[in-house]
Amino acid sequence: RHHLQLREFLPAYEMLDTNDSTLITEGNPRMKANLSLTYTYDKLTLLLRNVYFGQVARDGYPYGEIQHFSGKTVTDLSASYGFTKELTLTAGINNLFDVFPSKQVYGNSYLGVFKYPSAQMGVLGRFYMLRLTLNLKN
Repeated sequence: RHHLQLREFLPAYEMLDTNDSTLITEGNPRMKANLSLTYTYDKLTLLLRNVYFGQVARDGYPYGEIQHFSGKTVTDLSASYGFTKELTLTAGINNLFDVFPSKQVYGNSYLGVFKYPSAQMGVLGRFYMLRLTLNLKN
């Protein structure tokens, strides 16, 4: 007894090209870890945060090749001072050690325009921030 399969009647179609397949299966890290340390003394709070982004791959379709990028760790540091319960000032440095993703091979960079791949950790490097928080009462 033979059961007919639908695939016997339909031609074989590739559902995803290698670019889409790589993006879905390897485009996001399988591992991401956070370690945050917070120290508070009186009105001062210090925060040290490390975020590890695991290995990812990108396909430089249509010109480049599949490229694997190693995992990287980004460190953030901030200090907050609470003037009152409603008013807090925070100063910080994100990506303290100026970590960048690995550079793309030339074929994946769209003729050198994009030096780094799009990545969860960002491609702008270190930046400084200053934030004033005002909590309004209900």
